[in-house]
Amino acid sequence: MQKGYLIIISYILIIFIITTAMFLNISTAGEFVEHRGTVEIQKIPPIRKILTDSDTRTLINSYLRDHYGMRNIFLKSYPFIKLNILGSNRIYSGMRNKEGWTFETLHPSKISFSQNELEIIEKNLTQEHEYLTSKNIPYFFVIVPRKQSVYTNLYPFPDKTFNKKTDQVLDQLKQTDVEVIDLREVLRNNVDAYPLYFKTDSHWTNYGAFISYQEIMRKYQEHNSKFSYLTEDDFEIFTVSHERWLGDSSLMSFYEPGHPEVEVKFKTKQGTNKIKPNKWKIITYGDSYIEVKRYVSKNELLHILPTMEYMIPLLFEETERPGYLKIKDTLEKSIAIIETEPNTRLRNRLINFLMISAVLEDPLGLNYFFEMSFEKSILQPFNYPLDRALIEKEMPDLVIREVNQSDLDSLLKIY
Repeated sequence: MQKGYLIIISYILIIFIITTAMFLNISTAGEFVEHRGTVEIQKIPPIRKILTDSDTRTLINSYLRDHYGMRNIFLKSYPFIKLNILGSNRIYSGMRNKEGWTFETLHPSKISFSQNELEIIEKNLTQEHEYLTSKNIPYFFVIVPRKQSVYTNLYPFPDKTFNKKTDQVLDQLKQTDVEVIDLREVLRNNVDAYPLYFKTDSHWTNYGAFISYQEIMRKYQEHNSKFSYLTEDDFEIFTVSHERWLGDSSLMSFYEPGHPEVEVKFKTKQGTNKIKPNKWKIITYGDSYIEVKRYVSKNELLHILPTMEYMIPLLFEETERPGYLKIKDTLEKSIAIIETEPNTRLRNRLINFLMISAVLEDPLGLNYFFEMSFEKSILQPFNYPLDRALIEKEMPDLVIREVNQSDLDSLLKIY
């Protein structure tokens, strides 16, 4: 009983401190300050209007989220408490900048590898390289950057540690013969033509995947001079704008759908044949859309949102594949239907799920372009060990291990 009273008193004390700090405009100094616009109001509306008007409540909620006392202290201490006191291995959170760009941010339990860990990573990748070299098969280790490593000027918080593990691995591999392709620089050099990443989602666009594909294929051409890869001249490249969007990083930052999003689409020009040599094959151990989900599994949808089953016939229709659905109407009309759901959390989760499904109507990622350039392209999960039986059977012309910056720890566990 006494413990319960202490918890209640502590909770009231924390609320009092936060509220006092907000009204006294107490902020924190230092570099950990959000680089984004915040909701401002000139005068707090009357209580009656807040209770009766939903738009006013939304405005007040946004204002309080932006201005609650000691906000930056809590933002900075949250990862520390989760990782060092509660024992989490890593946590994801979402944040946005003043232009509406949202970022999925990973707080790892350790910001750097130990020397022993680096040696394990070196051993694992060298082992793969030596085996494939013995088979005369080129092997590339490809690092796929997170959005904040490319759009460094848009990231809302200064981040001096995000690239540390990546740089450590690159330095460790310099003393080996492993061929490394670090995509950060080539993507940074191509930020102006089309969006490389979705504004409100952590994934890259087709154009980001295409630029990365070209960089990898340029490297492969050094091993196979007869190989030719796709260029922008082979496609009609165009953008599609969506008025309302909610990507995964927006979902994590509790961002309501409403900001525009731009999707980049590729269409082969009429008369342009797919470049499909008779024998060249590629095997990719990667995370770049393992499977193109043209349809949505009804069971998966029910598992994710069991209390919103009533929405399914409003949003989806049956397909020729039993148990799979496809979006019935345009994305914008579907979102309008979803927004009738009063539960904000469930509503936003369904919008995010729907948008991912809509995007995946079209092929995305590196494999889309690999399939057009190789006679056979085989995908394996990024954290799987090299399947020597598969290598012996297929005898590919190129093997790639593609790892996202956030998943470098997986290199410790593949063997």
